[in-house]
Amino acid sequence: MYFVDNGSAVPVMPQVKPVSSATPQFFTEGGNGTPPTYPGPDWFNIFQLELLNVLKEAQINPDKANHTQLVTAMKKLFLDASSNGSDIPDKAAFLSNLGLVGGLASDAVGRLIGVKIITASTSYIATPGTKWLRVTITGSGGGGGGCQASSNNETFFGAGGGAGGTVIITPVLVNNIIPVTIGAGGAGGVGSKSGLNGGDSSFGSVIAPGGEGGGKSGVTNTNGGNGGVPSTGNIKIIGGCGSDGQSGNIGVSGEGGASYWGGGGRAGAGGGLSGKAYGSGGGGAYDAGYSGTSMTGGKGANGICIIEEFA
Repeated sequence: MYFVDNGSAVPVMPQVKPVSSATPQFFTEGGNGTPPTYPGPDWFNIFQLELLNVLKEAQINPDKANHTQLVTAMKKLFLDASSNGSDIPDKAAFLSNLGLVGGLASDAVGRLIGVKIITASTSYIATPGTKWLRVTITGSGGGGGGCQASSNNETFFGAGGGAGGTVIITPVLVNNIIPVTIGAGGAGGVGSKSGLNGGDSSFGSVIAPGGEGGGKSGVTNTNGGNGGVPSTGNIKIIGGCGSDGQSGNIGVSGEGGASYWGGGGRAGAGGGLSGKAYGSGGGGAYDAGYSGTSMTGGKGANGICIIEEFA
């Protein structure tokens, strides 16, 4: 590829004439009194500059003896669709310019750089380099109902507490310090009393509600606590409900509700068992012997917040 270099050429491009037709036109050989189409210097000069500018952009000097410069320039400027990137001289700079790295292989965008497991209220402080998060937060479980009965006409089987709800969010990190609250599990009911509700957990303004305590709607009816129902977040998971303890004079189950993380406490003779998995409900207490002794339901499990940090 080369520019015109004969004796009639000039070193400065002549002024381009005004456009004579806004409609694209094409060359002909002439005929019937019409001469062949002659483009004129405007067309040739513009065409020459278009080609030379491709070489200039590719940093290739025109060479009159090299007839592959244009295709070489185009290959340099545009990656082939089948290219695997092996022909890129500075791969690190290429990836950095695309925003895929921070300059080092260890800075790859989108990689997991940290996991923080929070089981007590605190302030979350982001690991340096964190760009976005995946936060899974669960409210605490409700306590199981207690019992105290001398016959099956009394409260002899407490109900299970409901599990806390779970919320999953994937926010872009704006603040490097965010308050985190972890709800405390609800206490079990003492004697023929309902269990207490579990506390809410929160990450900033996002709330994962606690589960309800195992309830007592009458002397011989104990209803399982409802699971926490989230209203905020990208993914909202309702906590499992606790099982009823008794209906009339018939014992049912009394197990604590299961949370996102696993099962709750089971009902227990002499006292309900505490929730096992984070956010699960406590089990109800039962007294099959109608001893008249005050028995306590199982405590709901505390909530939890797990924060995954990504570059």
